[in-house]
Amino acid sequence: MVSNKKNLFLKIAALMVVLNQVPSVFAAPASAADAPKAKAKAGAQAPIVIEADKLYYSEQTGDYIAQGQAYITRDVDQVLSEKISGNSQKGEVKAEESATLLQPGLSLTGSNIRYNYQSRTGEMDAVTGTIEKIFVGGKTVSIVDGKVTVHDGTVTGCPAEKPHYYVGADRVEIWPADKLIAYNAKIVIGGMTLFSLPKLEKSLKQQTATTIMPRIGYDSDDGLMIGQYLAYPVGNQTTVYTDLRYFTKRGFEPQFGLTAQGKGYTVDAFRGSEENDDDEWIKKEQEYRFALKPERIGKSPVTLRVSASTGKWTEGAISGWRRGYEAYFAVDPFKLSDTLSLKLGTGYENVYYGYNKTYNDILRFDADLDWAVERTDAWLGYSYRHQTSQSVYAYDRIDIPRELRAGFLYQVDAKNKLGVNVKYDIDRSRAEEVKYTWRHNIHCFDADISYDTKQDSLSLKLTAVDW
Repeated sequence: MVSNKKNLFLKIAALMVVLNQVPSVFAAPASAADAPKAKAKAGAQAPIVIEADKLYYSEQTGDYIAQGQAYITRDVDQVLSEKISGNSQKGEVKAEESATLLQPGLSLTGSNIRYNYQSRTGEMDAVTGTIEKIFVGGKTVSIVDGKVTVHDGTVTGCPAEKPHYYVGADRVEIWPADKLIAYNAKIVIGGMTLFSLPKLEKSLKQQTATTIMPRIGYDSDDGLMIGQYLAYPVGNQTTVYTDLRYFTKRGFEPQFGLTAQGKGYTVDAFRGSEENDDDEWIKKEQEYRFALKPERIGKSPVTLRVSASTGKWTEGAISGWRRGYEAYFAVDPFKLSDTLSLKLGTGYENVYYGYNKTYNDILRFDADLDWAVERTDAWLGYSYRHQTSQSVYAYDRIDIPRELRAGFLYQVDAKNKLGVNVKYDIDRSRAEEVKYTWRHNIHCFDADISYDTKQDSLSLKLTAVDW
């Protein structure tokens, strides 16, 4: 059967081919008035929609050939090419020429595509495209059970035609919004291979995303910093990691850890030194952390996060075991307008300090108002902390029980942003931080230069664009 877009009847008939539908929509002529009804019925049966300049279709077998700006769509999946063939009853799609596969958060272009709409599995050759924020390229790509595997390829966060940095690997397995694992991986910057690893893992979760590119930074207290984060999977759910950091004023400050994920929980063993936002350091000789998977409370907009930790902390002459339990209730953001949202949260924490055998019960409440318009991101936040005692360590001491935060970041042009952030102590009626920031994009790297007028401190951070 042949259809041309100039013919209204045949265009409508060729547009909708219903998967496994008995007798076909081609069985009787459809008028323009009947078309909306036929489309609604087909939509309820998860149709395969075919649009092309020419369509050859067999009602008996389901075989079809679509030529000329061909679009094959089912639900949220779409294949585009100049010529596509396949079988609507089996959900098969084939395109030997250049074709594009589109899914939410995924756009891949290649040749010799073989895809099945029913199982949502497929493969294609000579591929380039994006998976969320990741730019990928490979000899072949396969999709099975939501996992995308790139063979003999590269992944990067740099959108340049010739990326300034990338990870090259024999095989890269990507679980969107979760993690990626690269096998026989090499880190390349400016065409130079920095190092190679048999396996390399990177988290893609929004709250725990890590960079696998080298980091460079500077601040007035610690001097120049060079760092490299590495993660190596040792099982399906277990990862060992290290963050190798060198500071010109502190020396070598590495971190080491192991993370294991179970059904509904995560366990982490950690060793190393950490720094907080106030440039205060703590040495964790060993620490063990346990966290339950965030749990939605019924049908409410509230999510419960529960965690516990125990470890030996050392800060100067103060050294002892610290044990803590925490529960936090986070409310889904309230959409006040198209540009304004409100986030609320409250929680409780119990901490025991072995150094002086004291307890501290902490109640907390947080409210954050975020405003985003065309070129400006602005925020206003309030935090309240009520405690029954005080930490023996400066590192986790609550310095501002009632804190007000405000700031903005303005997009000056395509490569530059300017912003300011203020922290205000309500009880003491004074600003504790007034930090000005200039963010400049340098060929797929972001450079943040900040100056805190209250602390008279300068800091610089250079990182690869987040992906």
